[in-house]
Amino acid sequence: MITQNLKNKWLNYPWLPNQGLDHFIHPDDLDKLKGQGIGLLLCIEDAGGAYIMVKNNVFTGSVMRSGVKSILPPPAFLWDQTIKLKSKPILPCFIKDFFWHHKDEKYYYRLVVDKKFDKKRYSKEELDLP
Repeated sequence: MITQNLKNKWLNYPWLPNQGLDHFIHPDDLDKLKGQGIGLLLCIEDAGGAYIMVKNNVFTGSVMRSGVKSILPPPAFLWDQTIKLKSKPILPCFIKDFFWHHKDEKYYYRLVVDKKFDKKRYSKEELDLP
């Protein structure tokens, strides 16, 4: 189990509903997930107890510290952040979601490009700030 203070750390927290792991989510917060799994979380509060306060793009709540699998580096971009594609810098884009790819050991980003969800995943090398 990871014992260091996790505040402002990005966490790998693999959790899926109905897998016998519901005890990892605080009972008051379980309904907030509405059947969605968890993967990548930002720890926003760590008082040193069994639970830590976390958030991602759809969930904010308390989870058990013992469910943290690893600490990840911070992403280059965040949810809803306006960015531009280096290959098409005139198109308006923003980050819809992102995930850590364990084999490649880097983040990939899912975008909304020109008001349409783009199915392609982008690496930070393909993106830039406006």
